[in-house]
Amino acid sequence: IVEAVSQLMRQGTKVILVSSGAVGCGRSVLRKQAALHRTLRDHMKSQEVTEGAGYSAAAAAAGQLALMSLYETLFATQEIEPSQFLVTRRDFVDEACRKNLQHSIQAIMDVGMVPIINENDAVSGNAGYSEVPDGCFSDNDGLAALVAKLVGADCLIMLTDVEGLYDRPPSEAGARLVREVHPASLKDWKFG
Repeated sequence: IVEAVSQLMRQGTKVILVSSGAVGCGRSVLRKQAALHRTLRDHMKSQEVTEGAGYSAAAAAAGQLALMSLYETLFATQEIEPSQFLVTRRDFVDEACRKNLQHSIQAIMDVGMVPIINENDAVSGNAGYSEVPDGCFSDNDGLAALVAKLVGADCLIMLTDVEGLYDRPPSEAGARLVREVHPASLKDWKFG
């Protein structure tokens, strides 16, 4: 991904990367730190790290640095500097926040850096993942679409674990996988 993004940027294309991975990186960081801070008695009892309330948010906070360090190392091989934007629902529904985000992303791209965008899971706690209001994201696919709209992108390429494009949320009954998209058919679609 880094090599492809770098090649596009060298050809003059402005690229924004919407990425996940902080929670995954953070889980290993939390496990390691928990092991380092357990007492000898805890080790002898073989107590494991528990994943209680707030664990995912803590993992996101712990993993953000590791994830961005990885991106910084990989992009450095291509002589490109990454930047990080952690966003929440507010950044898209509040007009002042939305404009600031838009201008900040544009400024980063104007100097040849790649903006890397992710939900700020440490503070949002993935609150947007259920009962998502119109215009808000419930996952990185939705976030990527909002960012593309925000900056007026010419193209959105998604690498996703979803089978494809559906005519409505895939969790809804009757959702159909769409093989071909025609602009005239979009009026019948439900986005969310």
